[in-house]
Amino acid sequence: MLVMALAAVVLFVTGSSRRRGCCGAIAFVQWLSYTLVFNDLFTFTIGQLQGATFQNELLPLWGAFMLIVFGQVHSFSAYSPEDNEQWKKYSLIISLQSFFVGGMVGLYTETTKYRYWSVPILVCMGIEADEKIAALKMAARSSLAENTKPISAFMASEHRISTVGEPDPIQMNGYNYLVTGDRVGMFEVMRPQYQLQLNVARDEVVTLQKIWQCQGRLLRGETGQQLKDICFSFALFKLLLRRFGGQPFSESSLDKTWKLVRNGLLEKEGDYERALRVIEVELSFLFDLFYT
Repeated sequence: MLVMALAAVVLFVTGSSRRRGCCGAIAFVQWLSYTLVFNDLFTFTIGQLQGATFQNELLPLWGAFMLIVFGQVHSFSAYSPEDNEQWKKYSLIISLQSFFVGGMVGLYTETTKYRYWSVPILVCMGIEADEKIAALKMAARSSLAENTKPISAFMASEHRISTVGEPDPIQMNGYNYLVTGDRVGMFEVMRPQYQLQLNVARDEVVTLQKIWQCQGRLLRGETGQQLKDICFSFALFKLLLRRFGGQPFSESSLDKTWKLVRNGLLEKEGDYERALRVIEVELSFLFDLFYT
């Protein structure tokens, strides 16, 4: 159990470092810790607790705490994209382990003074496990294909949304790239193309154009520009997800897309810092989706 706890700490501390580092030794330690926590060591320890030849009123608490560790390392939910495809396997494993630990809690209900603590801990475990299952499922290919379909359909006609004047990549006029408000229920099938469309004028829909036109105090000055760039990165992250969902990039051949890169991100000649920062944050969002 101590080894399992140490492995979980390793994942918690070093999980986010994979965004910036590519050290093979650290990657191996992470893989080993991931395998120990989420596979062999956990199952072995639960079996040892169940088959113990002695009785101890702390055993059900140990089992419940182990289940919490099993689903709570938020900084490291998957080692590789293939792990996300096994969310059903994880659901089955956590269900079986919960059944076994629940049996231990029931066995010691009459003899342990900690019985009133075991049930709330199991409930917390269920919540944590459900969050991890949702994270794995969200990053699975089937979910990405379904979730990116509305955005792909919207981007196919985004350039037809009426704007005043020519697209301006500096003030983001004419760039209705979605930041939030792209829930499936908000899209409607409209004529004449009978494609999924979205009314960007709705308050629930936030686009890059709306953010750049906002005159709020929070979005002023240098700090405001950095916040705008974070929203820019998040919008690009949503568009990049289409590649993993097998959706087309309809806007890639448009002049306004080229202008966004050349005259927007690379507005100042020779100044690549902003462009690299936007791309870095975009990839960080992508990393968090697949691995945390």
